Parts: sequence; C-alpha cells; structure tokens
Amino acid sequence: MSKKNKAKFKRHNLVSANKNQVLNQITQQNSVSTTPATTPKSIDNAAIKNPQKSNLEMQDMAQIKGDLAKTGIIVAVLILCILGLYFADLKYHILTTFGSWLFRVLNIG
Repeated sequence: MSKKNKAKFKRHNLVSANKNQVLNQITQQNSVSTTPATTPKSIDNAAIKNPQKSNLEMQDMAQIKGDLAKTGIIVAVLILCILGLYFADLKYHILTTFGSWLFRVLNIG
C-alpha cells in the first residue's frame, strides 16, 4: 500500500493546493493594483486552510479560552476551600466532629 493513498497525505496535498490558489490570487492582485497588498508571509494559515471557517474558528477559540479561564478560577477556589478546611480542622477539629456526628446520625459505624 503506498503512502499517497493514505488520508493524511491527501489532506496535506489539499491544503498545499489551497495555499497555492491563495498565493496565486494574491500575486494577481499585486500585479493589478498599484498599491502593495499583503505579502504571502503575512497570510494566516487558518485562512489558507479554510477561509470560510476562519472567523468561526476564531470565535470558538475565544470561547474555549474563556471557558478554560473560568475552569481555572473554579479549580483555584476549590483548592483554597480545601486548604482552608484543612487548616481549620487542625485548629478547631471541625471535620472530625462533623464526621462523628454524621456517623452517629446515619448509624453507619
């Protein structure tokens, strides 16, 4: 089985074909207009791969970054609560008293 028939190589060839098309369009625009347009170096790779989805991908990435930030804040707050309970239990024995009460009420032990 040859490598050219594998799916990942087909996608790579499709992406490179799309890049060539975009570069050809840019060079044509540069030759037609007198003002210099964007150079091929400044082209966004996401826009080259799929120009229609680039804005959607940017919005999704912004939403994902926001969700990750919220998750990080929640994890930090939970860690602070656990550490606070730990140190409070060392001084006041809150958790051991609560555990003993819970075992007595539920008749577990």
